[in-house]
Amino acid sequence: MAHADGLGVTLHRAFDLVPDPFEALEQAVDLGVERILTSGLQKTALEGRDLIRSLVEKAAGRVSIMAGSGVSPATVERIVRETGVVEVHGSCRAPGPDADARSVAFGFEPGPTLLTSRAVVSEVRRILGAVTASTAP
Repeated sequence: MAHADGLGVTLHRAFDLVPDPFEALEQAVDLGVERILTSGLQKTALEGRDLIRSLVEKAAGRVSIMAGSGVSPATVERIVRETGVVEVHGSCRAPGPDADARSVAFGFEPGPTLLTSRAVVSEVRRILGAVTASTAP
């Protein structure tokens, strides 16, 4: 925290390995962490949505809870509506241009390279903006 003086600090998904997420939440608040990135101790944020919602409620604005893992245009609206988060994190990946479908199909290549997609980022951002605007008090 001393090295981040003056900068916002995000506790990354190491949070998802804690034995007691509510105790860890209080420790993060005491440390002055700005946000906690979590999938609700599950593989994806959608799977962990019940815990994420509980963390948002328990945090009560003292720290931002950011849902991450499995966030995509297909899931972001549901994640936001069902958890109350206003921030999400996603890789927003799409297959890169270097994948040769026939080569992959024959097993000569492991599969397409996944790259962050400007179009996917834009779509997640658009949906997030629309959902948070419609749920704002």
